[in-house]
Amino acid sequence: AALSPPTGGAAPHGFAARVRLNVDPVLLRESKRRPEIAYSWFPLPAAAAPTFGAPSRCTVDVLARSIHASLGLRCESHRDLLLRVDGYALAHELDIAVVRDGDVVHVSAPDSLHGGPWPESPGVATLPTNFFATTTTPTTAPPALAPRREAMETAPERERDGEGKDRSRSARRKALKRARARAEKYGS
Repeated sequence: AALSPPTGGAAPHGFAARVRLNVDPVLLRESKRRPEIAYSWFPLPAAAAPTFGAPSRCTVDVLARSIHASLGLRCESHRDLLLRVDGYALAHELDIAVVRDGDVVHVSAPDSLHGGPWPESPGVATLPTNFFATTTTPTTAPPALAPRREAMETAPERERDGEGKDRSRSARRKALKRARARAEKYGS
């Protein structure tokens, strides 16, 4: 299998850069709701294919416009489309270089969960619970979860995992280390 080159949007010499589309069936007209249209290869717009080493002057907006026009989607404008790669939304103003040859581009309406759940950033856990809320009404914080308490002396006794396989010595040592750290942090 050929790997995508590190230069965004570029394809191997002599080939057009293309992406794999995964279109939400809700956006397709009844006559076009077929797998060969919803799941298809789609060439990046000609202006989007940068020459090696030269910066692209094309944006994701051009790709969205091209998808909208080619597939005749039900939404009014290409600006109503949400394009996602690996679960992450692509802003229409972004340079097309963020899309690489062979990427799977999920096309959906902005309020759709097509393409899977949004990835959770590790930093989100440190934000207040109402950080992303659009309303200004005060919300109560969720009740604190009680820490899992596991006695340190029981950790080494669990030498078998759920499938009945013996745990390796390394896995047992790591489990014991985690149990000690939890006991130190939360008390025993």
